[in-house]
Amino acid sequence: MTVEPKTGRPVRRRKFYPLEPMLAVGLAVYGIYGVIVDDLAIPFFHSTGKPGVGSKKIEMLHFHGPQAWLLFAAMMCIALGLAIRIVGKYADGPRRRVGSSWSNGLLGAGFCVAMVMILARGFHLIG
Repeated sequence: MTVEPKTGRPVRRRKFYPLEPMLAVGLAVYGIYGVIVDDLAIPFFHSTGKPGVGSKKIEMLHFHGPQAWLLFAAMMCIALGLAIRIVGKYADGPRRRVGSSWSNGLLGAGFCVAMVMILARGFHLIG
């Protein structure tokens, strides 16, 4: 166990969770690929209206042009927010609080924009 030199208190090791970095890198790579080929596809689940097995249907929502770029920006906000959260876990003092507020802001903004885009496309509000 390591000890903090100034106070003599034991330093707790922070556990590393690989899901957040994998999600951040996955979102970034998928978004970059979708914008390069100008076809950003997002799976969309909805009900067919029939009860029982097979009542859910999966469609792919395809975004092109400016819509793809807007969804890409939302995905990058989420990926950057996750990256800041990962770095903030290992920071100490006031940097941790600042990183947390930036992370929460980016994650919230990216999630809201992505949900508005996906729902608008799913309900045929945008072409």
